[in-house]
Amino acid sequence: MAGWAEKLSKLTQNAVTKSKYMAEITRINIEISNYESDVKQIVNEIGQYVVENGLLQDVPEIQAKIAKVNDLKATIAKNQDTVEALRKANICPNCGATLDADVNFCPKCGASRNPSPIPDLQPNHPAAVCPKCGTKLENNELFCPNCGTRING
Repeated sequence: MAGWAEKLSKLTQNAVTKSKYMAEITRINIEISNYESDVKQIVNEIGQYVVENGLLQDVPEIQAKIAKVNDLKATIAKNQDTVEALRKANICPNCGATLDADVNFCPKCGASRNPSPIPDLQPNHPAAVCPKCGTKLENNELFCPNCGTRING
C-alpha cells in the first residue's frame, strides 16, 4: 500500500505545482493585458494631441487620417443635429409633453405641433370623440390630438 500512497502523493504534488504555474501564468497574462490597455490609452492620447494641435500635417499618412477624422466629426455633428431635430419634433413646444408622430396638437395642453392659431373652443360631446373633427379621444384628453380643439368635460 505504501507504493500506492506515494504515487497518489506525487500526483497530488504535481497537480498542486501545475496549478501554481497556471495561476502564475494567468496573473502574468492579466498584467500583460493591463499594460497593453495602458499603452493603447497613451497612444490614443498622443494621437488626440497630434490631431488637436495640427502636428505632423506634412506627413501624407497623417494628413489622410486627419482628413478622415474631420469627415467623421462632421458626420457625427450632422447626425447629432438630426437626432435633436427628431427629438424636438416629438416634443410639445408649449408644455414639453411627448407627442405621438401622428398628432398635430398636444393632447395635454392643445398647442399646435407647428405653431398656428388654436381653433375655437367647443364643448365636448357626451361620446369620447372630438366635437370638431370626430377623432376618437382617449385617456381623458383635454385637447384633440388631431385638430387641437379644447375638450370640455
